[in-house]
This record gives sequence, structure tokens and C-alpha cells, in this order.
Amino acid sequence: AGIETADHIEMSLVDEDGTERYRFSSYRRVWPTNASDLEMLSNLIGPHAPELVGRIEVEVHGRHYILGTCRRTPSGPTVHDLTAARIAAQYFSHEDSVEVGQTIRYVHDALLLAFPHRWVPAELIGRHLEERLDGFLPRIPGLAAHAPWIRESYRSLTGEMLVQRIHGNLTATCIWHQKDRC
Repeated sequence: AGIETADHIEMSLVDEDGTERYRFSSYRRVWPTNASDLEMLSNLIGPHAPELVGRIEVEVHGRHYILGTCRRTPSGPTVHDLTAARIAAQYFSHEDSVEVGQTIRYVHDALLLAFPHRWVPAELIGRHLEERLDGFLPRIPGLAAHAPWIRESYRSLTGEMLVQRIHGNLTATCIWHQKDRC
């Protein structure tokens, strides 16, 4: 099976009985990176996280680029698949929602422990967010009408904020359901 997005091409391989699953990701956009950052993902092995088993890397003019990764993924349906099936059956479970929330919290806590983090002035975060907004405005015309109140909310940030690495694409398709657990 394959998935294509603007950022990457993803292929999944599953053995015949479904016990071994691997996901290969090939990135469409690459930038210089420190491979040791990616290696830290190997600390996230467990029932909630895919295991990083390899990467495709190249060095160009002294800069390292990660072109793709290979991860062993848990077997079983994704939370997205499970939710779709339950919607079709008109079944909803509060316990499932709590379990997904706990899983997301686990992922964020694991990333906080595995990667560097720091407290920074909120005004700095606000300036960075405004710079990002400025980059989006030319590409998304409908955003311009909302830009003034977005800017005001960014400029109203005070105090300090924790900056940590988070999972940038955490969706229900990335969370597996195994033995009644997410």
C-alpha cells in the first residue's frame, strides 16, 4: 500500500500473517539535518511508537540530508480504521477517546524525554509565529481577513513557553489499535 502527500511518499509492507509491518517514507523535500536527531527516535520504541530501523542518508558538500526512513510499525488497525468502522456501525466509546488522548500524551511526554527542550520568552515565539503567518499570507488569500486578530493574539503572548519537539503529523492514521489498546 502507498500514500502520497506533498511532503513524502510512504509505502507499507506487511507479511502474510500481518505480524511484521514496515513503513518506508521517502521525503519529497529535504534540508540539511543532524542524523543524531533522527537516531534519538530509536529511544521511542514501545507499544505506542514505531521503531526506527533504518534511514537513507546522503552527504552533499559536507551537509547531511535524510532522504527517507524505515520504521517497524505495530500490527493491527489504525485508530482511523477503527473509528471509520465504528461510525459505520453507529458505535461510539468514551473509553476509546480517553485511550487516544492518553496515547497522544504518551507520545508528547516521550518526545520531551528523548529530545532537547527549553523555556523561551513568549514574545520570541510570537515573533516566529508572525513570520510564519507572513509566509502563508501570499499563498492563502482567504487568510488575509483574519491576519489582524491572529497578529494581535501572537503579540499578546507573555511569560515563557516550553519549546519541545512534537510529532508534526500526529493523526488517527498514525496511531494503532492493538489488543484493545491504542
